[in-house]
Amino acid sequence: LWGQGIMTSVISRVCEYAVASWKLVRITAHVFDFNLASARVLEKNGFVCEGHLRKHFLKDGQFIDSKLYALVR
Repeated sequence: LWGQGIMTSVISRVCEYAVASWKLVRITAHVFDFNLASARVLEKNGFVCEGHLRKHFLKDGQFIDSKLYALVR
């Protein structure tokens, strides 16, 4: 099921609904630094990387960098 654009479509529809229904101006998402596929899905939906957060998450006993993405209307 990978690479079929399913998540890109899901993110698009969820963001459209959120903006229309709740009048959101800004939607943010954190992505692990190494998760290039998730970052690409966000970018396809108009999200922009706003920053690199060093050692932002603790996972399995290790600190992991993340990227902060935002969609601003």
